[in-house]
Amino acid sequence: MKRFYIFGILAVCAIIFAACNSGPDAQAPNPLLVSSDPPAVTSKSSLPSKVGSQGPIGRQGPQGISGPPGPGGPGGPAGPAGPAGISTADILSNRLCTSGNFVSGFDHNGDIICSKVSGNSIASPNCSATGTGVDLQGCDLRNFDLKDANLRDAILIGADLERAELNRADLSGAILTDAILRRATLLDADLSNANLAGANLTGAGFTKADLSDANLTGANLSDAFLISARLSGANFTLADFRFADLTDADLNQAILRFADMSDADLENATLSGAAIGGAIWNDTICPDGTNSDSHIKGCEDHLR
Repeated sequence: MKRFYIFGILAVCAIIFAACNSGPDAQAPNPLLVSSDPPAVTSKSSLPSKVGSQGPIGRQGPQGISGPPGPGGPGGPAGPAGPAGISTADILSNRLCTSGNFVSGFDHNGDIICSKVSGNSIASPNCSATGTGVDLQGCDLRNFDLKDANLRDAILIGADLERAELNRADLSGAILTDAILRRATLLDADLSNANLAGANLTGAGFTKADLSDANLTGANLSDAFLISARLSGANFTLADFRFADLTDADLNQAILRFADMSDADLENATLSGAAIGGAIWNDTICPDGTNSDSHIKGCEDHLR
């Protein structure tokens, strides 16, 4: 009986102990003392490694965009003046060539033709000297500088003088039939008694030039500048004056029969005794400043 009693007491104690350990106040294990992580293991990979050898150089990349140009450098000093050239006036006056010969004309390329004796004629494809008047027949003299040249009685039939500079040149008595003088400048040039029949004078500048008693039959003077030009006694039969500037020009005793004066400017020009029969007046500025279209007979009754 006593033994049974002891076993009962032990059983009750066991139940009480179990209840105390499983309740809400049961002590939790200390996280600082207990860890679920495995222990740290030192690895060779965590240690610093040695620097490896340098790899090969890669391919060059594409060229970048060019930068803006830099500022221009300072200008250099002016070079020395070149030697003086031979003036055309000297070339056409039978002066000595550099070779010791006399100049007698130009060939078709514009090169100088020389002669052993001054004034002698020499053989040439297109241009040669023939006695007193320089023979430049059919020559290509485009853009030539002929300022102040002595071309008196020169033979320039069919010559091409487009844009040539003939300011103050002496062309009196010269033969320029069918010559080309488009855009040539003949300021104050002397063309008195010259023959320019059929010549192309489109846009040429004859300001203050002397064309008195010249023959310009059938010449093309469209867009030409004849401001204050001396044209007295000149023959302009069938000439083309369309859009030409003839302000202050002297056309006294000039022949303008059947000339086309359309759109020309004749303001302040003088035409005393001029022959104007058959002339075409279309939108022409008459010498008195009026427009030909406002008159029945064009400018015929409004000349000065």
